[in-house]
Amino acid sequence: GPLVVFAGIKDLKLMKTTQSGFEGFYKNEHTTLPERNDRILCGELFCKWSYGECRDLEFDCIWNKIRECILEAFSGPPDCGEYSPSYQKTVNTIQMLVLSKVSQVQVIEVILNNTFYNVVDMKNLGLVNDKEVLVPVEAPYGSCACTLGRK
Repeated sequence: GPLVVFAGIKDLKLMKTTQSGFEGFYKNEHTTLPERNDRILCGELFCKWSYGECRDLEFDCIWNKIRECILEAFSGPPDCGEYSPSYQKTVNTIQMLVLSKVSQVQVIEVILNNTFYNVVDMKNLGLVNDKEVLVPVEAPYGSCACTLGRK
């Protein structure tokens, strides 16, 4: 069969402290999670892609371009950011941007393991913490895995 070449990025840590929420999701009688439009989006990304025709490819250049696409889709422009209504949407945005800008990529898989944060209670210190001091929690965490490819 034809040669298939895979490449990827592993354990890329990403954090978005503004322009992130979790809203507009499907709800039913078992839904307990409230919508939010002001949360930290933090996680560890694993990304793997396959190439189509592998003749005369500059693999390092393509890898760097894909990494730039991931950072752009995750964060948005440095001056204003890009609002993310959910980390699932952000995963899809990453994949769509890579496929639109890197024609050599045929299939892209992204897994984003989301880390949650709790606000530190500072009342015992006589201080008010208005979501300024946070601590990551081990559980719960979310994981979104998606594979997207060309026809």
